[in-house]
Amino acid sequence: MKRLIAHRGITDGNYSGKENLIHTIMESLSKGYEVEVDVRIYKGELYLGHDERQEKVSDLWSSMTRNGMWLESNLWYHCKDSGSMDYFNKSSISNYFFHDTDDFTLTSKGFIWTANLVGCYPNNTIVVAKNKEHTLSQSETNCYGICSPFIGVLSDVA
Repeated sequence: MKRLIAHRGITDGNYSGKENLIHTIMESLSKGYEVEVDVRIYKGELYLGHDERQEKVSDLWSSMTRNGMWLESNLWYHCKDSGSMDYFNKSSISNYFFHDTDDFTLTSKGFIWTANLVGCYPNNTIVVAKNKEHTLSQSETNCYGICSPFIGVLSDVA
């Protein structure tokens, strides 16, 4: 079964201040999607946030635990700084990655994460589609997973 991943918790393309927030992430998880979240370190604590820190990751984990959601298999942690990479490298959580402007990166679980729809390998590639108008090619729909802020729309063709 293809992995359907909500980019920063967004499923309908409407970011408007909802990205990387606990309630948005929980809503996406409750719909059955996995979620890519941006994380960063600030004063030794892990936070959600793409450009700046937002909510504490520990609060997300508490919310997931209260709602019976297993955090390891449902979240893809996109480390935004070296501190968050170091944090995950020393933790038991094994689903994280880092990239900046690269077309490809390798996740800690050995998946190829393609940031710009470049290439697709059926057993190990996560294709990132950030554009609603993007029509997924046959090769892209044959990949291991799709991450998009439009995953609610794209999942119909995935």
